[in-house]
Amino acid sequence: MPASGLPRRPDSGKRRLRVGFVVDVYPALSETFILDQITAFHEAGHEVRVFCRSVTAGGGGSGAPVEVVVFDPPAGVRNRVAGLLDLLRSGRWRVARRAMRPGSFGRQAFTLAAVSLAKTFTETAIDVFLCHYGYNGGLVARLRSVGIVDAPIVTMFHGHDLRRASPRAMEELGPLQLDDGPLLAISGWSRRKLVAYGFAAERIVDQPLGVDPARFGRARPESSGQAGGLRVVTVGRLVREKGYDVALAAVAQLAERGVDVRYSIVGDGPLGPDLAAVAARFGIDDRVHFLGALPRDSVFEVLGASDVFLSASRDEVTPIAIMEASASGLPVVATRVGAVQELVEDGKTGILAPAGSVHDLAEAVERLSRDPDSRSEMGAMGCAKMLAERDADVLNARLLDLIEEVVT
Repeated sequence: MPASGLPRRPDSGKRRLRVGFVVDVYPALSETFILDQITAFHEAGHEVRVFCRSVTAGGGGSGAPVEVVVFDPPAGVRNRVAGLLDLLRSGRWRVARRAMRPGSFGRQAFTLAAVSLAKTFTETAIDVFLCHYGYNGGLVARLRSVGIVDAPIVTMFHGHDLRRASPRAMEELGPLQLDDGPLLAISGWSRRKLVAYGFAAERIVDQPLGVDPARFGRARPESSGQAGGLRVVTVGRLVREKGYDVALAAVAQLAERGVDVRYSIVGDGPLGPDLAAVAARFGIDDRVHFLGALPRDSVFEVLGASDVFLSASRDEVTPIAIMEASASGLPVVATRVGAVQELVEDGKTGILAPAGSVHDLAEAVERLSRDPDSRSEMGAMGCAKMLAERDADVLNARLLDLIEEVVT
């Protein structure tokens, strides 16, 4: 049995597919689900090629042998002309001609950016593209619409790709509207958004993200909330949408009420210095620990040593951090935004509060600080819910079946 828990597919009777994953940054610590999918495809006997906009230096990866190619057009006309010449020398003159159509690619045709994209996406034969984020699906669909690539496209939508309702965002999704490939919705919220954007309901397939069952389900150490204080943790990028300013205000309010709380923040981002200043201004900098971005195993260690998971987000879709916290056996205090209510059952696996409400978040954490039995019960129910509904092995097997069905 491979590490993912999926049975290895037999070589006979199954076509070995060349799957092109199209992503933003690779590998991204905040997108571990992509790494898990790549591992599952490799263990099922398929070949994976990753097309990304940029590569993270020293970021690890899926562990599976994959070729990684950056598809963002290179800077400088000389580099792009060189790419055009490479296309012509390799006999792909039809590809070059199609990539230079202003009616299809606009300014990208004149700047040869479309030629660079065409060169990258046609260097290796691909049987099916699995695009993460709608705009990446739209990019490949535009290439497909003019015959530069002919492989079918499966697009998985996530968060900001469904919140960007600007004219440019709608233009990016336009080619995907005309394509016939499946659109994967990771939540009920995502499905409703796709329908609202005009995508045909029959193209939408529910494909939730999951957690690795091999990492979770073990007994947790006895919760503290006594010596050393209540250990509260948040995992996520340090950006405004995550509501860290609200979370810090709630911790300050708890301290004023005499609740002994220790708050750990895992993640990095542009607001790091500002949030450290906020903690100092509240006088809680001795209670708040900014741990920065951590390797995946270290994140799980922090979750395992905590008592409560706190999410004060202003905007979310389906946060992996909440799923992994629940699977770790932590009760979750979170805001009612996006698809969070699909993950956290109020009063059963955690406590939900209105977005932006410092008082309600502090009240919820204080309630759990005084009731270790509720913490344990909610944590156990949350873990059971995740393992029953969000088993990544089951969900990745479903995705594999879908991909194979699209190609055949």
